[in-house]
Amino acid sequence: MIRARHAQTTEAIQGLAEELSQLGFYHSIELSDGSVIPGLQSIPQLQFRIGQYPIPEDLTGKRVLDIGAWDGWFSFEMERRGAEVLAVDASKQKGFFRAKELLGSRVEYLVRDVCRIDPAEIGYFDIVLFFGVLYHLKHPLLALEKICKLTTDMA
Repeated sequence: MIRARHAQTTEAIQGLAEELSQLGFYHSIELSDGSVIPGLQSIPQLQFRIGQYPIPEDLTGKRVLDIGAWDGWFSFEMERRGAEVLAVDASKQKGFFRAKELLGSRVEYLVRDVCRIDPAEIGYFDIVLFFGVLYHLKHPLLALEKICKLTTDMA
């Protein structure tokens, strides 16, 4: 349970937590005050998952593309590490925008099918994240070709 110094703040936070739980978060999102929007994937699970990849802690000056961002934990984590981040998903995810607002995030968001991503439109990225998307696609090899064209370092 989240408790603030003032009862009104506690009630507001609990109301927000209830609203967010209705959205059905997949990723848990840790807010700047230390509270957590609970999701199916806990913060330790997400940290373990991202730890499986050789992504530096300091991404200052790097551009990251998060394809299939859903509610955004990986996008926000890359931003926390200093990267400029573009999150892409096939449809607009309400939870992402609510979490972005609560975090005061500057992550950009684009609704786009991965097979229709064009570097002439969005540029190139040092790192492209593509977690949990491939098996949803009708044309997975085309998607991988698109991703390779967008990546200057690691996908």
